[in-house]
Amino acid sequence: MEAFLDLSANDPRLGIRDLETGMVRYFDALLLQSLVQVPDEYLLEACRLTIPQDEEEL
Repeated sequence: MEAFLDLSANDPRLGIRDLETGMVRYFDALLLQSLVQVPDEYLLEACRLTIPQDEEEL
């Protein structure tokens, strides 16, 4: 992962690049403020992967 400051938009934003895939996501101030206010438990639950039942039995 690589984090960088992107100044090409209307306002500065945080860019995060996955070095393996080259995929980039941008986070503006409003989105970052929202993420900071979300409880850790909610973020952990939202990021948790679910395994389909067919694969659980393998």
